[in-house]
Amino acid sequence: MNDIITIRDTAGLKRLAARICDPARRGSLVILSTRFRDGQPGFEPERVHAALPDTPLYVVSGARLTRLLNTLTQGRVCCYDGAASVVWSSGTGRTVIPSEADSFDYLIRQAGYQDAPPLRRRHAITPPVAWWPHTPEGAVRWLDLAVEVAWASVVAPEDKNTRDLPDSWSYAPGFAVQVRDAADRTVLLHLMVMILIGDKPSSKRVHYTHRPDGSIVFLTVQERA
Repeated sequence: MNDIITIRDTAGLKRLAARICDPARRGSLVILSTRFRDGQPGFEPERVHAALPDTPLYVVSGARLTRLLNTLTQGRVCCYDGAASVVWSSGTGRTVIPSEADSFDYLIRQAGYQDAPPLRRRHAITPPVAWWPHTPEGAVRWLDLAVEVAWASVVAPEDKNTRDLPDSWSYAPGFAVQVRDAADRTVLLHLMVMILIGDKPSSKRVHYTHRPDGSIVFLTVQERA
């Protein structure tokens, strides 16, 4: 039986990254991230451990460390704000967001595979956006994760240390739903990343402001002309 290992510093994180990327590793790993709002894992570690006693289970504490883990593993692990990542022995993985009733069962099933299973959709989806969370709270959780993933894709590896995301940002009511439902949401996510890392994109489609503490609040999305 494996223990629950909590990662709180870069030294432990580098050891985890080395294990994830080890070509000789066999079996799955499960990594749990903590939520931005309260610092607690999105999935209960004890419950996951009870269901997967023989699977190595890690809890990575804090947004900074989860972003760094994404960089160290070259994108093999991508989980933020309470999401979990299953990493198979092949080095590929799957992110599970704790926003649906069956998310826990889905996580356990994915971890049970020794290698990447055939891709099967969890739901019949038409249009493609349908699997994303429908509630406003779910949309916010999705957008937090989508911004982190966009940052990992947009910013070059050599620039990640100097063009990091801030520790926090927020949205006006309804903003996350606007982005979720936009036909060009990838463009909007790119613009959000540019704003968060301090660039000023020429496009004015994403409206935002600053709080007194300097953090960014995204306000609304302007429709395309």
